[in-house]
Amino acid sequence: MKKTFLLLLITILTGIGTYGQKTNATLIFKNGIKLRGLGTVINDGDVKFRESKKHKRVYYSFDKLDSVMVYDTDVVYTYVRKKVKDKLERKVLRVVAKGKKVTLYKVVIEGYTDTGMGPSFGHHHSISGYYASKEGEKEVTHLGSSGLFSINFKKAASKYFEDCPVLVEKIKNKKYKKRNILEIVEYYNKECK
Repeated sequence: MKKTFLLLLITILTGIGTYGQKTNATLIFKNGIKLRGLGTVINDGDVKFRESKKHKRVYYSFDKLDSVMVYDTDVVYTYVRKKVKDKLERKVLRVVAKGKKVTLYKVVIEGYTDTGMGPSFGHHHSISGYYASKEGEKEVTHLGSSGLFSINFKKAASKYFEDCPVLVEKIKNKKYKKRNILEIVEYYNKECK
């Protein structure tokens, strides 16, 4: 049983290591310099990067970066680091929708819960957290997560979008729920003043 678990762990770690080496990425530093190569954003906020397969892998901290663009097939993901309102923490977030009035961000935290009964009985989980910032705001506001223990989305979204009463009414009447966060942001950008 221990050998099976060890083999599974090695397979997972090997997969994680090679994933970032095959993904095209552009690092944009705070001083404006751009560096193109292969890389990925790691959950702790670092970027694993190499200029080419010939180069050695280097880890960059978001302290030096303005943003990171990761090219996945025909989609470009942009990652930025923002301070969370009313918190001391700064999070690395993926830009989901950039609008003239409000921008939506997402962070995905993945993990594995070991039940102690072997790898076949463990549980992989993924929790998505959603954040938003209006034009001119330097901080992002947490609107909710897909996890079981999350802030009250209806309350948080109603407060955040309170300058658009029609949208707040749609949120309170459950026409728009947490799963409709992208539509809420699109509605705000198009319909609200």
